Amino acid sequence: MVPLIRARAWVAGLASVAVVAGLAPAATAPSVCGGVAQVADPVGDGHHRNSDVTGAWISGAGGRLQAVIRLRTGMWSPAHDDSEVLGIAMVYDLDGVTRYVRARVGRSGTASYDTGTWSAAGYFAPAGSTTGALSNDQAEGSPGTVTIDLPGDPPVQAGMVIRGPWVITYDGDDGGAPHWVDRAPGGTGPGESAVGGDVQAGACLGLAGRDVITGVSLEAPSARRGAGRVALRGVVSGAAAGTPVTVTITGARSGATASAITGPDGTFTTSPRIGEAVTVRASAGGFASGTRSIRMRSVVVPPRAVVAGARTRILTDPPLPGRVLALRPGDFRPLAAGPARGGRATIVVPAAIRGRLQFVFLPAGGRAERATSRPITVR
Repeated sequence: MVPLIRARAWVAGLASVAVVAGLAPAATAPSVCGGVAQVADPVGDGHHRNSDVTGAWISGAGGRLQAVIRLRTGMWSPAHDDSEVLGIAMVYDLDGVTRYVRARVGRSGTASYDTGTWSAAGYFAPAGSTTGALSNDQAEGSPGTVTIDLPGDPPVQAGMVIRGPWVITYDGDDGGAPHWVDRAPGGTGPGESAVGGDVQAGACLGLAGRDVITGVSLEAPSARRGAGRVALRGVVSGAAAGTPVTVTITGARSGATASAITGPDGTFTTSPRIGEAVTVRASAGGFASGTRSIRMRSVVVPPRAVVAGARTRILTDPPLPGRVLALRPGDFRPLAAGPARGGRATIVVPAAIRGRLQFVFLPAGGRAERATSRPITVR
């Protein structure tokens, strides 16, 4: 019954909300609350340019809370010839309820805006209309923004926090379910767990006092080659010097935390050690940053010489379990293989093998990327 529920909720949303003129189109998007965008996402991970999200934030410009979503290009119509709607939505938690605001753009380029609640079972459950605007620059390759007013129920108060915002886009539907294009932060589908940073709604509207934490941002490298330390840095907006910060580090089979203390300007740094692909998220004063993912690039080091028929020891980094294969350069058929444990693997190359070989490290469970060694000659 779940597909039927999802289809009914989505189709009902299309039919029940009228087009709202709302805000006048503007080439300049409203400013970021706190100076740091709550949602960051790489360019190109969405397979349609006009629904590929590159960032999103909450704004309090003009005295009202708004969701601002930036896309790779502002071409306002569905990309699929058989699609009737382009959907762009921000999902967020407010006052203990998971809510959304959404823009839906038809083939004519006219947008309607709605709001409601979100669930993994039914997706969008519309509860009414809201107002919004599309940026008016529709040049191919020019970034576009969608600005949507957040509803005022309940009224925004000084301590109210918008938690874990994230963005989802779709282009048409397939059998009543949205055809997902991009999730920010994250990959494509709505079932992923990465979210953006928390933000104090009251601070966006000037309702918070001085020396009050209003949000946390975190920067991390996108990848590390081999196990070791990674440099993380961030800002706790509104924090006094000496505010404690906790960074949660989550891997496929491990979890850890790292600690930091803010400086006079609210900045902090820490350098935890990682040994696999992880996600990191910083928190301070009841606020959490957006999720950041760090890929682990593997290294495989062959010995200086390989003797056919003899045991050959291969070094791998990070020291994760997996397998090491011996292959001819440019070939995919393994000539020998052996398990990797603790940063080492042992392979016996068949006695009849001569010439050039390469070794490939395949970490188990997707905990790191595969790696290929330099070619080496078998004696």
